[in-house]
Amino acid sequence: MVDIASRITHVLDPLSVDEIAEVVRLVRASGTGTDRYLYSSVELLEPPKALVLAMEGGSPNGQFDRVAKAVVIDQSERRNLEFFVSLTNGKLLERSVISAGQPPFTMPEIFSIETAVRQHDGFRAAMARRGVTDLDLCWIDPWTSGAYN
Repeated sequence: MVDIASRITHVLDPLSVDEIAEVVRLVRASGTGTDRYLYSSVELLEPPKALVLAMEGGSPNGQFDRVAKAVVIDQSERRNLEFFVSLTNGKLLERSVISAGQPPFTMPEIFSIETAVRQHDGFRAAMARRGVTDLDLCWIDPWTSGAYN
C-alpha cells in the first residue's frame, strides 16, 4: 500500500507515479484476465467539495479516503471496465462494465491506426494523385466521435 499521508499536501493533488502503480497493482490483483487489459486512464476521483473545504481549513483528523478511478479496455472480451480503488485502504472498491460510450484511444491504438492508414491502397492512391509519394511526410491524426467515459 502507498504511504499517502506523507506525500499528499492537498486533497486535490494529482496521483503520484507510486499511486498510479498501486492502482494498476490492485486491478491486477483482482484476478480478472489482467494481461489483456489496456489502461485508458488512471485518475484521482475528486472528493466531495465539502471535504475539500474541510481539508482547506485543516480537518480535525486530517484523514480522507483517496480514491482513484481506472478506465480499462478488456481486449479479449471487447468491453470497457471501470475500477474504483481506495488508495488509503489499498482495496478495490468497485468494478463495473461501462455500458455506454468508449474510452479515448490508447497510444497502441493510435499507432495501429496510423499504420493501417499508411498501408491502405485507397489512401496511397489518393495521396499519389496529389503528388505525395513519401507517406512519412503525412500526418495521420485519428479522431473519434461519440461519448467518452
